[in-house]
Amino acid sequence: MEILLTIHGLVRWLVVILGIVTIVKLFMGVVQKSQFTKLDRQLTMFFGIAMDIQVLLGILNLVSNVMTRTFERDDMEHAFMMVLALVAVHLPAVWRKAPDSVRFRNTLISYVVALIFIFIGVALLGAWGKIA
Repeated sequence: MEILLTIHGLVRWLVVILGIVTIVKLFMGVVQKSQFTKLDRQLTMFFGIAMDIQVLLGILNLVSNVMTRTFERDDMEHAFMMVLALVAVHLPAVWRKAPDSVRFRNTLISYVVALIFIFIGVALLGAWGKIA
């Protein structure tokens, strides 16, 4: 299942790029006190979908690893951090009907926390130096 690991590694970059773009847009919304627009909803939705796909690929990879080799502690720590990141990404659904200023602020905080979890989780595997 080396192909699965390669796809998982490549999708990681999509998640990070989408996360950074979304955070920048949310930060601009907070600073400019703007309305939560269709573009904001789309960016947050696509970031969430990318995270969902990435975690699903990760789970499939984890199951494959368990079947083919011994399960390592690094794998579990990485999986735990990614689940925390996934929760942080989906947390803004709670503020869907909140005023725009609250929605921007809380979503921004959640996404920054999610990216921190992502960076830590990938660092646990020493994978930042690898392209895929």
